[in-house]
Amino acid sequence: LHYRGALAKLDDEEILEMIRDRRLLLGHSNIVLKWHESQLKYIPLKPIEHRGRNQHAIRLGDRQRKIGRNRLLWMLVRHEPIPMSMDVDHEDRDRTNDDPSNLRLRDSYENQCDNISKQQLEDAMSFFDQFIPGA
Repeated sequence: LHYRGALAKLDDEEILEMIRDRRLLLGHSNIVLKWHESQLKYIPLKPIEHRGRNQHAIRLGDRQRKIGRNRLLWMLVRHEPIPMSMDVDHEDRDRTNDDPSNLRLRDSYENQCDNISKQQLEDAMSFFDQFIPGA
């Protein structure tokens, strides 16, 4: 029986294994994936833009994962997993600046709170002002 639904998801450990086996490398200007085990040919992973962020789709057999470029770069440079409660954050707040020196680990909750825009905050305050003036 062949199932033609969604592919199973790769986890961080499987991606790290690809990095340790040198099947996933940081090239001169991009991230490259080894095309085939028996060949020394690498192809660049093209980024996919999603909500202002660059992501990469990595496929290994019948498993795949879309992963943020910042997360992937963190693992490529450090060769370690990202703890479950942590995010890879851009120090300069520019989501397009994925230079490894600009990346840091942050607590997920703190990172989400910091990423709330001023406009979103003002919108929320005006919403509550309808019900509780001066709140």
